[in-house]
Amino acid sequence: MQKIVIKNFKCFEEQEFNLRDLTILAGANGSGKSTLIQTILLLRQSMENEQILIQYRKRLYLNDYYFEGGVSSDILYANAKEDKISFEFIVREGISELFECKVNKDEPRVLEIENFQNNRDNFERFHLENRLKIYGNFDFISADRFGPKLTYEVSNTRRVKVGKYGEFTPFVLNEFKNELIRDNSVYFDKESQRTHSLLTEVNSWLSYILDGMKIKTEVLESVNLSLLKITNYPESELDFKSPINMPYGASYVLPIIVSCLSKKIRPSSMGSLVVIENPEAHLHPSAQSKLGQFLAIIANSGVQIILETHSDHIINGVRIAVKKGLISNNNIIFNSFSKGTSLGENSVEEINIDENGKLDRWPNGFFDQYENDMMELL
Repeated sequence: MQKIVIKNFKCFEEQEFNLRDLTILAGANGSGKSTLIQTILLLRQSMENEQILIQYRKRLYLNDYYFEGGVSSDILYANAKEDKISFEFIVREGISELFECKVNKDEPRVLEIENFQNNRDNFERFHLENRLKIYGNFDFISADRFGPKLTYEVSNTRRVKVGKYGEFTPFVLNEFKNELIRDNSVYFDKESQRTHSLLTEVNSWLSYILDGMKIKTEVLESVNLSLLKITNYPESELDFKSPINMPYGASYVLPIIVSCLSKKIRPSSMGSLVVIENPEAHLHPSAQSKLGQFLAIIANSGVQIILETHSDHIINGVRIAVKKGLISNNNIIFNSFSKGTSLGENSVEEINIDENGKLDRWPNGFFDQYENDMMELL
């Protein structure tokens, strides 16, 4: 997916967002980062809610698993000149889907689709080869994902999805732990002769990011629950303990690692998309930097990633990955969001990264905040 254009949705009257294999969203609170993510979530949950949408495209659902938007008047741009909201998803030039929706006061929790366009001239090729990754192997990992828990949920399907709270992470890992990852570009140790199963690679990357930490899983079929055990000392089986007795960071980062690597065991013909909010939660700065490098490697393997972050360490990890040649700078875009002083003045500035990992401009109040604070203390 190369671009999303929205009109009259939440804080934006009209705004386009360019996307790449790895798209980083950063900026002040309330500047519109979540608005872009919710655009994607709205379409995804509508597709899952009503399969007829794929054929007839009659409505978008504002309240479901991925996104709770309230009523249509809540998400309509406050100064909209008409009661209409539109979303355009562009796969590449000449291949797109456009949803033009009407705000219906009689059905306030849905948007009626008045006009749907999908480039009819490219219909066959579009649907066979170039569908939106939103329709493919999709995961959304929310900022309010679960922390350490005694037990986790068991999915009613064998879909490879960790869930927006990470609630299915131990189950997914247990179900698919022995399946092979056949893309050696995401192997932690490409020279190793060991079996590169999902569990092996998850533990390798987890151990790298969190300095030796490893996990194992179990499903209790009789009570329909899954368990997760974690250790800081992988050489001893006796040290595996419940997540509630281990560092918080492991529980927050594990859904991200499992989701990204699991996309390489069940590739979708429509591609894979992972949307992640605040990957840095409960992680030490060095772990954040390593996670940034991991996400860059995953994005370079063909899994499109949209990343919302407040962490300069995550972004610096991505920059290091560029300098190491782990991902091309042309496959990354950094969208810096700014909050205006008045309604309708929010803006998005594109910042590019060169082949040495340097940014072509610096967003105010982000990388420079440390220096600003030090000046106040002098």
